[in-house]
Amino acid sequence: MSYTEHIANANTAFGGGDYEASLRYAKMAIKEEPKETEGYFCAGKSYMSMGDPAEAANSFKKALEIDKKNGNGYFLLGYAQAMAE
Repeated sequence: MSYTEHIANANTAFGGGDYEASLRYAKMAIKEEPKETEGYFCAGKSYMSMGDPAEAANSFKKALEIDKKNGNGYFLLGYAQAMAE
């Protein structure tokens, strides 16, 4: 499966409420293309939905290391950090 297919599957699973499957697909996408941000964002959103904001923050930080100009990423990171406290 390609990076794009992993991301599509992660988003589909997330939309269906299957956050564990979404996270699995996100991790496959990250393994396939570690320098692309979308896998990290998918993972972070999945972690948030599973009640693990600390891991979500780690994922969002990794995405922002790649794309420092992603405003939505900073919002997600801030939200995850606030929820982790």
